Amino acid sequence: MKKKRMILLTATVVSGICLLSGCASVEQSSLMWPKARADETGDYIAAENEPDLNGSEADSDRAQITTDAMTAKTLVEQDSGSGAQVADTHSALRASLGAPEHYQSEAADDTGHLRVLTDARVELPDVDGIPTVAVSQRAFTQERADEITNILLPGMKFYMADNYNQRTKADCEKELEELKAYVAAGNPDPYGWGTDENGDYYYDIEQMIRELEAECAEAPETRQLQEVWPQIEPETEGGMNAGHTGVGQFLGVACDENGNVWNYKIKTYAAWPMQISVEKVHGGQELPENGWRGSEEARSGISNVPDDEALAESAGITLEDAKRLADEKVAALGLDGMELREWEYGINWDWMEQPEYTQEACRATGYLLHYTRNVGGVPVTYTTSDGGGLEDMDSTLETWGYEKLDFAITKDGIDTVYFCNEYDMGDQIEEDSKLLPFDEVMQIFEQMLLLQNADSLNTYASSVTWQIDRIALGYMRVYEPASDSRSGVLVPVWDFFGSRELVTNSTDAGEKYTYHMPGESYLTVNAVDGTVINRALGY
Repeated sequence: MKKKRMILLTATVVSGICLLSGCASVEQSSLMWPKARADETGDYIAAENEPDLNGSEADSDRAQITTDAMTAKTLVEQDSGSGAQVADTHSALRASLGAPEHYQSEAADDTGHLRVLTDARVELPDVDGIPTVAVSQRAFTQERADEITNILLPGMKFYMADNYNQRTKADCEKELEELKAYVAAGNPDPYGWGTDENGDYYYDIEQMIRELEAECAEAPETRQLQEVWPQIEPETEGGMNAGHTGVGQFLGVACDENGNVWNYKIKTYAAWPMQISVEKVHGGQELPENGWRGSEEARSGISNVPDDEALAESAGITLEDAKRLADEKVAALGLDGMELREWEYGINWDWMEQPEYTQEACRATGYLLHYTRNVGGVPVTYTTSDGGGLEDMDSTLETWGYEKLDFAITKDGIDTVYFCNEYDMGDQIEEDSKLLPFDEVMQIFEQMLLLQNADSLNTYASSVTWQIDRIALGYMRVYEPASDSRSGVLVPVWDFFGSRELVTNSTDAGEKYTYHMPGESYLTVNAVDGTVINRALGY
């Protein structure tokens, strides 16, 4: 299936972009279906302001999308072209939606500087229909934290991070020697902090030398380690979340009998009522840093990143063996329906301090594995979005991020685990959601992606082109933070993945950049009513 569309945008669209991106007031938003509601029988009915995208035969090439804050008019010219593909008749859902296995189309605004080029596989679950399912935040207790600790880090010894990072006399003397060497060489600003309006250095090296001399006098010859068990303790006074109800954390390290060390963090606060991270400490790595990055993301603007064949060889472990290690932990955690959803090659280096990749800076290579739930044959679509965002910085709402479970696996085993916001799965709310036809979804996608990004031109880019190579139908958890910040619903949505090409109009005007981050969804469309969902907010 291949279609060409020219989309003409009216001048009124820019003022509505904030609303479409989730900036409308929470009181005006709704939990699951902003424009479609369920009647007393449980069937979906259209709201009065829901757009009619079917229309008569004479009006089939015109569609009007109206929101509370904007009206966008589009003129759609369609050319069926050649090479149309027949829908997979083995999937009842694919047949009912009229969704092909592969879809091609082109769309652009009236300037031609915003374009959407779609040449994508269309992924659908092999089911007859998709229900909506209630979901809530599983209570994160000390008992559950203990279970997870014993599963992820069995037989480890634990220490508080401050205790483990205690500096010895030798540590202080080494740094003191370095600073004195800078002074002797006539370099009072070794780290390039610069000076203030009075010409005084921001980094006062003489003061630092005095402080280090005092610290050396008191520092122990060896670290005085005290073993502890990870407890979710309330944050101490002065911390960012101190005083907030339900806030607690453990910031420590875990050590095995072979001398390997992992950062171990347990937190419960704000949008993350449960957050656990395990990060292996590699040679020369400071404890707080996690340097894993996906290979495709790393290649966006960074040179010298090895190709996937080289990364597979250097990983020293097969994908199947990496998956087996992660699956064992998932099974032990008792996470029903949790399955490997996406994977990518990963590289661990200190890219915050050294943006350009070098082999010398590489700590490890391996696989990044992303797990999500499979509920009745329908997967929760994996995206890079964490959710739990606020509509503005003045908001007092308690928000809720998505359930996430990610692993980094190397030849040495499990390197990193990130697990947050574990769900409790509830009952079906609607047994078989009535979904929009695929063609209508694609029309909405092309129109709304262009509308939401209309203001990007003349701001940082002279042209933007999205190249969509994957379209997926799956679950997303939505919720209403104004009424219930720990309960929501899994609803069927369409997500659109690929890459983005920018031509800049700033200092490097005319430079072309291509960005590709697997798992970044450029738009999420509610499969029931066609409204756009802001993944950063979760509704």
